[in-house]
Amino acid sequence: MVVCHRDGREIPVEISASVTASGGRTYVQGIFRDMSERRRMEQALHALAVGASDAAGHDFLHVLACHLTKTLGVEYALVAETADGRTARTVAVCAQGKIVDNFEHAIEGTPCADVFAGDFSVHPSGVAQRFPQAARLAGMNVESYIGAPLVGANGRVLGLIAALGCKPLTNHDFAKSVFRVFSARAAAELERKRSLDALRRSEERLQHLAHYDPLTQLPNRVLFLDLLNRSVARARWNKRLTAVLYVDLDRFKIINDTVGHAVGDQVLKAVAGRLTAAVREGDTVARIGGDEFAIALTDIAGAHDVPRVAEKILAALDAPEIIDGHEYFVTASIGVSLHPEDGGNAETLLRNADIAMYRAKEEGKNTFQFYSPAMNAETPKRLALETDLRRALERKEFLLYYQPKVDLAGGRITGAEALLRWQHPRKGLILPLEFIPLLEETGLIVPVGRWVLHTACAQAKTWIEAGHRGLRVAVNLSARQFKQPKLVDVIAATLEETGLDPRHLDLELTESILLEQTEDSLAALRRLHDMGIHLALDDFGTGYSSLGYLKRFPIDSLKIDRTFVRDVMTNPDDAAIAQTVIAMAHSLRMTAVAEGVETREQLEFLRSHRCDQVQGYYFSRPLPAEEFARLMKDDKRLDLEQAGNTQPSQKTVSDVL
Repeated sequence: MVVCHRDGREIPVEISASVTASGGRTYVQGIFRDMSERRRMEQALHALAVGASDAAGHDFLHVLACHLTKTLGVEYALVAETADGRTARTVAVCAQGKIVDNFEHAIEGTPCADVFAGDFSVHPSGVAQRFPQAARLAGMNVESYIGAPLVGANGRVLGLIAALGCKPLTNHDFAKSVFRVFSARAAAELERKRSLDALRRSEERLQHLAHYDPLTQLPNRVLFLDLLNRSVARARWNKRLTAVLYVDLDRFKIINDTVGHAVGDQVLKAVAGRLTAAVREGDTVARIGGDEFAIALTDIAGAHDVPRVAEKILAALDAPEIIDGHEYFVTASIGVSLHPEDGGNAETLLRNADIAMYRAKEEGKNTFQFYSPAMNAETPKRLALETDLRRALERKEFLLYYQPKVDLAGGRITGAEALLRWQHPRKGLILPLEFIPLLEETGLIVPVGRWVLHTACAQAKTWIEAGHRGLRVAVNLSARQFKQPKLVDVIAATLEETGLDPRHLDLELTESILLEQTEDSLAALRRLHDMGIHLALDDFGTGYSSLGYLKRFPIDSLKIDRTFVRDVMTNPDDAAIAQTVIAMAHSLRMTAVAEGVETREQLEFLRSHRCDQVQGYYFSRPLPAEEFARLMKDDKRLDLEQAGNTQPSQKTVSDVL
């Protein structure tokens, strides 16, 4: 209802009435409540909702600041934050209806100081005189100021929102009501923006750590292979040569063993600098191992140019490196491969250069050798191993061992990863490192992979029927297996044959599967996920780790690679990667699993950073099915209370495979 004021203004009102009777008469009592402020608030909120419906982050905060100036009838509004408590940095500023550039200013001596301390601050007039140190206020002809802290979900002040007018502020109560609403919305948006910024920074740091060597800041093996493949593609188009030099330092282990890794690291950094200086700016130098470097020479006119570069590198390393007054001499053996004659892709070229490097070492070290096909001839031993491998499945020589996965909330076994072993009739138990590459190369990984899946599912069904109802079994799925037609149908048929509920199966995928990002692979993963199968990304952080494919694919958990877990207590970069993967998993509502946990210190580090599950020799080595069953029957749990009671295993990480 609208009534007319005596001065002619129309005022929206709310009427409440009551009826009473007295002395035989009936009276009606009415109360008129001025709804002007409420109507203005509703209009302001409606305008804000309409104007900010498609905005986010800085855009939303700019929209909010401009609506605040209109709602209060002031000239300026801003949203600001502080990192050190001494300087305020605006993230959104609206001046006289226009968005202007952000700025920084000192907090002390300004009305912002009270707000950043967590107090609501109102100065209806004379604010410039009250804060003479705040020169910016006088320069803007500001008369009034109202500010409110932006408080995050944890109760911490994130920043402030303020309105400044060139006229005195008259309606304090209405202004405070507006600020309560606008400050709450601004705080939520600022907190969301900070979370996204932190996640983006974590991804960028993870990308850098995943593709660059933290010691020398050179590209690592992953990035080198990518850059080399691009160089090969350009060389093929331009009809030019590409050369790969595999540089291995001779007897570098002696330096580490005699004077320690600290000096050894300084030598490696010096070598990195000398190698970089010895080649052209467009060439690539990478550190691909402990004392191993690789160099890609691009756009070469002919093979005759390469020996000069190799000799230049050997000469660059010839001078001693002086560290703390001591001289250290380093030489290198170099293997060389050429595109196109020695390989058509980066992996082949690097492998053949590696083979040539070993020939250089055989020739006495401190020299270089070109690759020749004769160096790569298959040995009778390898041929015999491949022949035996082709018969191993039909002879039932393969075994599955199971390594427990343990929940860090209660210390109980929640699952098992199925790990393949080969019980050779003459050579005994053979670990995967010796035969998995051959399985991949020959294509035998497909039938063997089907056997692993069926055996693991049948065993899990047996354990569940024995009373271990919460157990899940994990099976590794290689990129070659994933490319097989009707893979999903094969997995579904296996589950039906064994009677295993899909919810009790984990499939561990490699990053290369996700990197292809084809519609077929996405559809296959979604079908598997919709069946109830748990999908885990194995060895996360060692490849092209990206939020992009993590958000696109239905991944349930991230597994931190054992190479990062191994040195979390001694290598800050590995510790940072482990923390980042855990935080990234949780931010995407995934489970974080650390593999290769061998010491109590590693366990405590992972617990302190809220890792969800672990597996490794600290709790148990991979076990045959019978021993794993006894482990569950005895209800063995991880001791989460008393640090140091359990002695770390003396096994190495490679033994876990």
